[in-house]
Amino acid sequence: MRGNLDAEAIEDLEETLKDELGQVREENQTVAQRQRWITAGILVVSTIQALMLAGIL
Repeated sequence: MRGNLDAEAIEDLEETLKDELGQVREENQTVAQRQRWITAGILVVSTIQALMLAGIL
């Protein structure tokens, strides 16, 4: 009987960990998307600065 309870607890823990992993993956994707947008913004600002320094803007 005790062995079955332990197995059930392990299964519950496994499901919980899978759910948590799914959430972490979603959060990582969101962070990665924000990083891409920030990088793109920095590139735009840097390009504008370079054009201003060159006297084009």
